[in-house]
Amino acid sequence: MTQSLLFVCLGNICRSPLAAAVARKRADELGLSLRIDSAGIGGWHLGQGADARAVVAARVNGIELGGHVARKLTAEDLEAFDLILIADQEVYNHVATMAPERLMSKIAYLASFGQAADTLDIPDPYYTGQFDPVIAQLEDCVAGVLRHATAEQ
Repeated sequence: MTQSLLFVCLGNICRSPLAAAVARKRADELGLSLRIDSAGIGGWHLGQGADARAVVAARVNGIELGGHVARKLTAEDLEAFDLILIADQEVYNHVATMAPERLMSKIAYLASFGQAADTLDIPDPYYTGQFDPVIAQLEDCVAGVLRHATAEQ
């Protein structure tokens, strides 16, 4: 049974906090009680808030990122969360080197839950500045994750 979700990207200032915020909003709307968090594989932005462009794009799309503080993925996270949702192949490869084989079954590409899963990578808007299309993709993928989580219960 899925009770906790962890979204993971590179620096934990764009994709993963956006995905977590979308998931929190949708879970609340559905009356689901889930533990939802995000982390990054790198420590470049530790302690910082979400990227300012992400905050603005989120707000325009009715999503709040307030209070987010970037953090780095830990081995304890891999144990503690039921489903670990990865932003792209680089992140997956990093997480796969951290995770014991027994935990690999709970690690999945976030994009694999989307209806338009023509790629497993969610583009990084940090580099492109294209936040709105990423938020739309996250909305689709998170809807799939929540369908998966509720189907297990």
